[in-house]
Amino acid sequence: MLLGAVFSTYNSLLNSAATLFAVDIYKPFINKDADDTKVIRISQIFGVICSVFTIGIAPFLVYAPQGLFIFLQQFTGFIAIPIVCLVLIGLFARRLHVPGVAAKAVIITHIIAYYLMVFQFNDLIKIHWMHVYGILFCVELAALIIWGLVSPSEEYRKAEPRIAIIDMHAWHYAILTSCILLSCATLIYVIFSPIGLAYPDGVVSPDFARWFFITLALCAVFCAVMHLKVQPIYENYINNHYHSKVEAQLEGK
Repeated sequence: MLLGAVFSTYNSLLNSAATLFAVDIYKPFINKDADDTKVIRISQIFGVICSVFTIGIAPFLVYAPQGLFIFLQQFTGFIAIPIVCLVLIGLFARRLHVPGVAAKAVIITHIIAYYLMVFQFNDLIKIHWMHVYGILFCVELAALIIWGLVSPSEEYRKAEPRIAIIDMHAWHYAILTSCILLSCATLIYVIFSPIGLAYPDGVVSPDFARWFFITLALCAVFCAVMHLKVQPIYENYINNHYHSKVEAQLEGK
């Protein structure tokens, strides 16, 4: 399970890096005329290069004083905090019209400040890197808000928000599928709990079958109730909230 968790994290980071390079660097600055097939090919090549590079430097992780997990978390801080700030601003403060230059300035400033506080002058500052997370998060979020209030972007004022006209009909089994996945996670917890395979005095405890089938029955009832009661509410919300706006937009044309 630990190996699977490591692989899933590594794959997601590798795919993200390849996508960022192909979409944000290669296509805008290197080959503006590249089609989707070319961009995907470049992302695959870049992913292979990153894989070879990481395999080459992996043996040096033995010198990480606090272990691999802490090492990865520290390096995640170079980009995670400003991205979270930008996502929060985009979701909850769109009326501020924060300009793009503010986002770029926050990311660059964060990388420099985080490196200086965590790696370069950590002996002088003596602030735990997790506390640096919190400090930089508050400072950068405040900077974006103030920047949006003082100098909002003119492009947002000129642009008219449009709704993408795509098929957004709710899948009839969306809620049921989510509930089944939650139920599977619950049953896995029961199986590997102290009354299951972690039972110290045998393969499983004598009460394992009873608790397993009780949990299974509760999960079945939960899935049925959510599918029959919540799914119609979800479908009505999608139809009323989304399709009405699409129809209004089409009528506006």
